[in-house]
Amino acid sequence: MNRRIAGIFAVMLVILYLIMGVVQFFAIIAGVHIWWGIGWLEAAIASFALTYTPLVGAALSVVGAVSAWGWNYIAAAALFFFPYILYFLALVFFNFIIVCRSFLW
Repeated sequence: MNRRIAGIFAVMLVILYLIMGVVQFFAIIAGVHIWWGIGWLEAAIASFALTYTPLVGAALSVVGAVSAWGWNYIAAAALFFFPYILYFLALVFFNFIIVCRSFLW
C-alpha cells in the first residue's frame, strides 16, 4: 500500500512539474520580450532551453513574472519554487519511512 501511495504522489509531482514548466516558459518569454525588446517567436526560442533548467528556469521565471506581469517577488517565488520544495519534502519523508522500516523489521 505504501508503494502505491508513493507512486501516486510521484505521478502527481511530475504532472505539477510539467504544468509549472509551461507557466515558467510563458513567464520567461514575457520577461525576455520586455528585457531584450525582441519578438515573441525569438523570445520563445531563447527561453526554450532555460525553462527546464533546474533553479535557473525558476529564477528567470520569477524575474519575468515580476517585470512582465507585475507580480510581487514573494508570490512569484512561492509559485515557481513550490515543486522544488515538494520534491525535497517527499525525498525526506519517504527516506525517513524507509529508514524507520529497516529498524522496525
